[in-house]
Amino acid sequence: MQAIKELFKQLVGIWKELGLNQKITVSATTLAVIAGVITVLIWSGRTEYSLLYGNLDPVEAGKVTQSLDENNIEYKISGGGGSIYVPRGEVHQMRMKLATQGIPKGEGMGYELLDKNTLGMSDFMQHANYNRAVQGELARTISKFSGIESARVMIVSPENRLLIDPGRHATASVFLTMRGTGRPKVETVSAIQMLVANSVEGLNVNHVSVVDNSGNVLSLHDEEDSLVAVTSGRLRARKELENYLGEKVESMLEKIVGKGNVVARVSAQIATDSTTIVSETYETNNPAQRQVENSTETSKEPVTSPGGPAGVTPNIATGGANTQIGVGATNEVAFTKTDSTIEYALSKTMSNRVVLPGNILDLNAAVFVNTNQAPVASELMPELRRAAVLALGPYDKYSNNVQVAAVSFDNTARNEMMLAVGSSTFWDRFWDVGKSFIYVALAAAGLFVMMRTFKRTSEEFIPTGMTVGEMMASGISPEGMPLRAGAVPVEGQVGTTPDDASTVPSDGEDVEMITEEKKKLVMDFGLGEEQPERVTVEVLKDLIAEKPDKMSQAARSWLLSGSESD
Repeated sequence: MQAIKELFKQLVGIWKELGLNQKITVSATTLAVIAGVITVLIWSGRTEYSLLYGNLDPVEAGKVTQSLDENNIEYKISGGGGSIYVPRGEVHQMRMKLATQGIPKGEGMGYELLDKNTLGMSDFMQHANYNRAVQGELARTISKFSGIESARVMIVSPENRLLIDPGRHATASVFLTMRGTGRPKVETVSAIQMLVANSVEGLNVNHVSVVDNSGNVLSLHDEEDSLVAVTSGRLRARKELENYLGEKVESMLEKIVGKGNVVARVSAQIATDSTTIVSETYETNNPAQRQVENSTETSKEPVTSPGGPAGVTPNIATGGANTQIGVGATNEVAFTKTDSTIEYALSKTMSNRVVLPGNILDLNAAVFVNTNQAPVASELMPELRRAAVLALGPYDKYSNNVQVAAVSFDNTARNEMMLAVGSSTFWDRFWDVGKSFIYVALAAAGLFVMMRTFKRTSEEFIPTGMTVGEMMASGISPEGMPLRAGAVPVEGQVGTTPDDASTVPSDGEDVEMITEEKKKLVMDFGLGEEQPERVTVEVLKDLIAEKPDKMSQAARSWLLSGSESD
């Protein structure tokens, strides 16, 4: 306590010795530092909020706020009550706590519905709960798709009856809430239909309807062999082929002119008919005899020559059975028949070729190269065109249909968007990193200003016990050695006071010698160089730090001199 009183007295003494300008400067600096410290404390004590959950329905938002109230957590509500903000340090902890309580439930109840006791529940209610559980699980799963914020699934299943009605079948409807104004891809819609159809017994993929929050029908109910299904399939195949070839060209040329500086569009005409070709080919050159068959047949037959008188009467039998009328001579005729059969072994080739749809009938490509970043030399354009043709694949017959042109892209909208995003990201990162050092920087700035203020103040004489003039007048040096004759102080020189005016040197004394003695006195304090003529607190501090033994002797000399004067 005594030390504090002594320190306070010293500060009061120093304050009294300060001039008016110094007092104003010190007061203003002190007030500025205090104001800065208060501002930093208020700013650092401000609570920073982060989003806990967003886009909540009123029921789930009420459950979340109720749980926050029970845990004494401060929160803010915005976005029409659908967004809840809590202190940044409590976000992850509260999410885990709410998750253990099943809050928020998100897309409805899932299979946890089946965990309840079903004793005494009718078959109808059990079936209804099962449908609700499946709907909730499907909605949760669909919400995980990219670009989909939330989903709802409704399933209608026919009743189990003894007699099956072919006209009654299961159906399902899916309602999607999209992020932004975009629409899901065709592949995403097909995946959702397939997911729902394979999760419900007896549900056909064509009986799943998908719509979005803008009222767009995203699903097409096409039979597999219908004209619409076939046409849409052909268009989808053509689009995929064109996109594939365009990406090949862009990826090839971007290695040369830079990413984002190439735009390639491909138009392909593909075959949509399926053809089956069956052919047989025989090799007739120098056939080999596989089998030879020769046959000879010889026969003899009797031939009777006619005889007797000519006319009808002789040829009419008028007698008995043995009557022979007009019988001539009988002769034999021999016949010989020869057959020869040769079987040749021929080489036969049979081919069965099926031409599937998708064969490219015609191909056209247009490629634009951006010249905003760097001009493209005219000598390079043929090489770029050749590279584009090779990137399209083995379609040299369509090489004349590929055109490459160097143009200037309009990147105004893109640059504005990138500038806005980059600026926002930069300032967000700068704020996150910089605010950690603002508190320390403000305090350091205040201290720096105060130190600079004190250093720039003019030197004033502060009594520290015994002046240098008194030491010289008493003949005591800082090291306790008496001064040599003639080394007396002069008015206006080091450590002189008005009382020392009587010690003015005589006319015969050498003024230059007295000045040299004063310089030597200051050098004897240990500084080793010329110093101001008045010894200030700063000079004494330097002397104590550099030569404490000499300063202790000087202090003892001051005390002895003071006791003798008393």
